[in-house]
Amino acid sequence: MNTIRKHSPYVSVIIPVYNDATELSETLLTLTNQSYPEDKYEVLVVDNGSTDTTVEVARSFAKVQLLIENKYKNSPYSARNRGLESAKGSVIAFLDASCRPIFHWLTEGINTLHRENADLVGGKVAFRLKNSKDVGEFYDSQINIKMKENIERRKGAKTANLFVRKKVIEAIGPFPEGIRSGGDLIWTQKASSSGFLLVYSEQAAVMKSARPLRELLKKQWRVGQRHPQIWKEQGIKKSSLVIILKMLIPPAPNTIKKILLQNDNQQGVPPFFSLWLTAYLVKIITSSANVYGKWKIQ
Repeated sequence: MNTIRKHSPYVSVIIPVYNDATELSETLLTLTNQSYPEDKYEVLVVDNGSTDTTVEVARSFAKVQLLIENKYKNSPYSARNRGLESAKGSVIAFLDASCRPIFHWLTEGINTLHRENADLVGGKVAFRLKNSKDVGEFYDSQINIKMKENIERRKGAKTANLFVRKKVIEAIGPFPEGIRSGGDLIWTQKASSSGFLLVYSEQAAVMKSARPLRELLKKQWRVGQRHPQIWKEQGIKKSSLVIILKMLIPPAPNTIKKILLQNDNQQGVPPFFSLWLTAYLVKIITSSANVYGKWKIQ
């Protein structure tokens, strides 16, 4: 349903960014063309210490308010917190700089909040492949974000595409400061456990650029280091030895077949062995990061 409500709440769109000028420019262009009333939303870009032309790109858009977060560099959650401190909206919409919202994104997100009487809405994140021959991009598009699955199974969501009523933030506080990964899942699970309703929206969709193999592995290392902290907060105990032993077990062929079967990109499918090898590399990197993360918090 793409109808615009007569009494639309004011929305603050917050985008943290670091050295991502090209992606940010394309995302901001889509935000200048939304079906939602133009006078009912603001766009806050929070730069996290960029050294490219990101700041200049943000300043080139009249509707954008540029903020700077330099204290906690390389921390998108601190950047989001700086956005929250300046946000005027009764609803906050979080976006990644690489996520391009569809024309009805804001309208659908707000409609879902009202229709479901929800407090938080995680929207669909679909991937686009810049290079259909890059096995890393294909694998990233199949295994990461998984917004619907995270919401339904884990009662948590990613901030790549997330709508939140301001009362939620007032009740549970801002994101953890100074961290690089994992803060969104911890924060949204805290909201769910506090009694706030988190739902999924297929219609409030964005298109995200998939990561090439090198960037995918860097991300898995970063995210893997945060897993032990999440486990600790959830009371989950995992032995480093067990993690290492499981890491040595290569992915089962059926796992790769399942990934191929669920492919929805229609942009080409990599050879089975290349996909299997990529899955194994990701597993090794993530598990190694888990062990390193456990060592760091001990």
